[in-house]
Amino acid sequence: MAPFVASGSLTVLPPHAPVSAVEEDPHNNEEVMDQDDNQPEEDTQKPHFYYVPPSRQDNPRKDELITSQETLDEHYHRLSFGTCIIAPRNQVAFCKVQWIPFDSMSPAELTGWEKNVFHLLKRCEHVNPVKKNGAPTDGMMWANRWRKSSDLDQSVGRFCLVGKMKNAMKRAQYNPVSEAAGIQEASDFISLQLQKFAPGVFESCRQLLINSRFPSMAHMEYPSPYTKNDFTSFLTFTMHNF
Repeated sequence: MAPFVASGSLTVLPPHAPVSAVEEDPHNNEEVMDQDDNQPEEDTQKPHFYYVPPSRQDNPRKDELITSQETLDEHYHRLSFGTCIIAPRNQVAFCKVQWIPFDSMSPAELTGWEKNVFHLLKRCEHVNPVKKNGAPTDGMMWANRWRKSSDLDQSVGRFCLVGKMKNAMKRAQYNPVSEAAGIQEASDFISLQLQKFAPGVFESCRQLLINSRFPSMAHMEYPSPYTKNDFTSFLTFTMHNF
């Protein structure tokens, strides 16, 4: 969702349009209403620029702790195709998202995503929900991660109630070897997707992980050697509306 949009423009530029075409675009004003975001399939590979006017860059309903569906429908513009990069004008981007239709994937890609989803669904059975931080619209978030310790003589660790852990292991018929292989496969898959989608972000996260000597998400024990795909200590995910 593009934040707080009730007017703006969705402009399709030629593949090699100069930067000045974006800066001087005459549609970047508050008088032009949104165009339909359901673009023809042949247009989804071209650059799309969506301009949010200054008056639509503030929260329209600050009184809502959790944004209502009515507010989303009235003040937001839905983006549902291609790759979207969100950035203030002439400033560093802070968000990048991509929509990939299942019917456009190769059999190998589809299998990879299916296996990853099944892995995360299985983790939901015994991974605690993430405490709310902000105003999510709906659904539940989980985190599969190593985390910092509050003890002065420890820097990282996995923490849980022993009784709860035993019960979870029994329910899941826990096998440490197969569990380690599954987590490694999921970590590698997510890592490869990030390398293709945002290689600079991947390298930055990887260097932070190694330089800080943090455990990788795929590590079952700490310390352990790093692999070429290790890049983060945690993964936060949701299965809402999947």
